[in-house]
Amino acid sequence: MQIFLSDDALAVEATMNDRDYNKLWDVLEFIAADLEAARTDPRNRFISSRNEWGTHIPGTRYTAFWFANDAIRVTLIADETLTEH
Repeated sequence: MQIFLSDDALAVEATMNDRDYNKLWDVLEFIAADLEAARTDPRNRFISSRNEWGTHIPGTRYTAFWFANDAIRVTLIADETLTEH
C-alpha cells in the first residue's frame, strides 16, 4: 500500500532529524504492510468519525494522524512540544 503525506505533514517531516525521520517511516511502513494489525496495535488510537487514526511515533515527540482508503494518507504530524494540552 502506498503512503502519501499532506503538505502539512511534509513540512514537519522536513524538520525531523535522521533518527526521528527513520522512526516515522518504520511506523508508516508497518501500518502499510498490515493495516488490520496496525489498527489493533496499542500505539494506534481511533480519533474521529472520519476513520482517522493517531499513532505515536515511539521514541520521538511526534504523533502521525492518518487514514486509509486506497493508500495510507498522513494528514498531520503533530510535534508534542508545540501542542497545547
